[in-house]
Amino acid sequence: MIYVSREFKEAFLSAAQKELVLTFDEGTVIDNDDIALESMDLEQTLCDAEELRFGKVSSACFKTKIIASTKSYKNLWFEASISVGENVMKLGRFKVYSDNMTSDRAYREIVAYDALFWAVNTDVTEWYNELVFPITQKEFRDSLFAFLGIEQEDVVLPNDNISLSRTVDAENLTGLTVLQKLCEINATWGVCNNVGKFRYVRMRTHEHDALYPSDDLYPSDDLFPNDIYDDSLSKANYYQGTLKYEEYDTQPISKVMIREAAEDLGYSYGLDGNTYVIQGNFLLYGATDETLGIVAKNFYDYARYIAYTPSELSCKGAPWREVGDLLCVVADKRTIVMPILNRKLSGITALKDSYIAKGTETYGEVKNGTAEQLKQLKSRTNKLTRSLDETRLEISQEYETKSDASVSYDKLQSQITQNANNIELRVMASGLIGEINNRINIGTEAITVSGNKLIVDASNFKLDKDGKITATSGDFTGKIKTDDITATGGQIANFIINGGYLYNGIGIGTAKSCGISCGTSLSGSDDWIFWAGNGAFRVDINGHLVANNADINGVLTADVNSSLGGFKTDNNSLFKGSWGSAPPDVFMCTGSSNPYSLGGSPTTSGWCFGAGSNFGVTNTGAMYARTGKIGDWNFGYKSVSLGGAVRSGYALYSGTSTNVYLFPTGLGVYNGADSYFVSWEKLIAATA
Repeated sequence: MIYVSREFKEAFLSAAQKELVLTFDEGTVIDNDDIALESMDLEQTLCDAEELRFGKVSSACFKTKIIASTKSYKNLWFEASISVGENVMKLGRFKVYSDNMTSDRAYREIVAYDALFWAVNTDVTEWYNELVFPITQKEFRDSLFAFLGIEQEDVVLPNDNISLSRTVDAENLTGLTVLQKLCEINATWGVCNNVGKFRYVRMRTHEHDALYPSDDLYPSDDLFPNDIYDDSLSKANYYQGTLKYEEYDTQPISKVMIREAAEDLGYSYGLDGNTYVIQGNFLLYGATDETLGIVAKNFYDYARYIAYTPSELSCKGAPWREVGDLLCVVADKRTIVMPILNRKLSGITALKDSYIAKGTETYGEVKNGTAEQLKQLKSRTNKLTRSLDETRLEISQEYETKSDASVSYDKLQSQITQNANNIELRVMASGLIGEINNRINIGTEAITVSGNKLIVDASNFKLDKDGKITATSGDFTGKIKTDDITATGGQIANFIINGGYLYNGIGIGTAKSCGISCGTSLSGSDDWIFWAGNGAFRVDINGHLVANNADINGVLTADVNSSLGGFKTDNNSLFKGSWGSAPPDVFMCTGSSNPYSLGGSPTTSGWCFGAGSNFGVTNTGAMYARTGKIGDWNFGYKSVSLGGAVRSGYALYSGTSTNVYLFPTGLGVYNGADSYFVSWEKLIAATA
């Protein structure tokens, strides 16, 4: 329904005068002054079949009479509108099909149709054959309407994302055929709206019910629509005696079946009962079960809510109503639900609407239900169907089994389907033995094999029913993912498989399995699991690393009591030898961790670097050494005869033939024959 305000509706329904205006593209404008009184008819159709069928595409027909003139309007486009004061309602956009004089020569009788009339008869064979498949339904319909030159309403259809394939080698294909099949699989109808755009029509259903506290507590329709209806009519809104309706309501569908021909098993969704059949829709020829499943479910999810009372009704003209609108009509004995499936809007000032909604209680026959299976029970069928679109060979078998006084039926069917896009081999079974659907599909994009189990048996390759592969050789690209690889011999890339390890200059193996010619240290009890070359680099199962040479960057961390070359570690030091009553042979340690006496009293902070008890450096930089040399001077402990007495202690002394000694107590000279010693006090006094 076209949205207009309540004030707009009231103005139209109560107005004593209305104005019809035809505005032609070439500039001519015709209004009531040039139009025969009440001569307008606008006919629109959604479905005029005895039972509700989806997919019909219909053009609207506009008729009127205008005052005769010498001008012909044939093939001219115009826009029709009707108004009350400033309230204007567009009726549609049309092209004049015929323009004939009436018998009295007083008027020209205009018959015009909307854009669909001219488009649906267009030959679209070339367009279809040039399409690049596969293509999504959305891309397909956008391309079609661009070719037809009609703009679509912006809408998302249920099956827009499915992929369509080339299913026919088209020789004579019209726009009407394609549009009908497109609308059918989406459970819609097709018309042009009041501004000339193509409209996909879907009537409101119980799926769209709004929520409100109770039947007598809800806001007004302007604020919050409380039900599924587009509009409601009481007895005051329609002409008395003009409402006719059946005593039954149409029943919602319970199942959707998609098949190519009446003899096909087809694809079904839902439960037996009131079955709607989509048959011979070339857009779905050769479609996969996945695609058919999507289409069937989407169709069912909408159509299963549709139920109404077949009716006929005449009422005041309401140009805002459209085909597909759902009306709530108050009758004498009950309230009925009526969709507008056919509509005729006639008159001008005395504007009148007539609605018709045909329908049967259920569809003509239940397809593939239990009752039909009993009637059509066959032993075997062998059928070959050929058409422009495809070739299909089908063999089927149906048989009856009885157990404990109950009866069930198994169906077996195999078929070969070939069309322009693919070849499919298929075997199906259902019933007591469960569901089986095995198929091979050879298409333009891929070869697909699917089924309950896949078995391949050849001399050099085997795939069994449990999924085990046996092959004499194989080349793989990409990743191989597995829980376990077991090999008894052979080669992986350039690596040799030998027992429990791989080897090619670099070895990877299990504990005690690497005793090959790569170094004697790898044999015997050594549990090496990784090695390189002749064993110059190796790692055992405990993480023990052996390397002849290594460049190590970054932080090197060693555990307590580890070894590094000939050095050992403890919590605070790196040393060679052992800690005891004296320091090790060589050591490095933290400041006060090892305060040993080195030829004298230790510093309070302790030694941080040293060599045994003869050399050390404190953490403050003080250095101690028992012996050593500075340039030509030696230092160490000396005991010599100087000045008639033996002088002992640590001294700095020269290394020439005449020795000079510097003791802490003084200076002495010894030349073998003469010697003397001077204390530091006397030396200072003598030089003062």
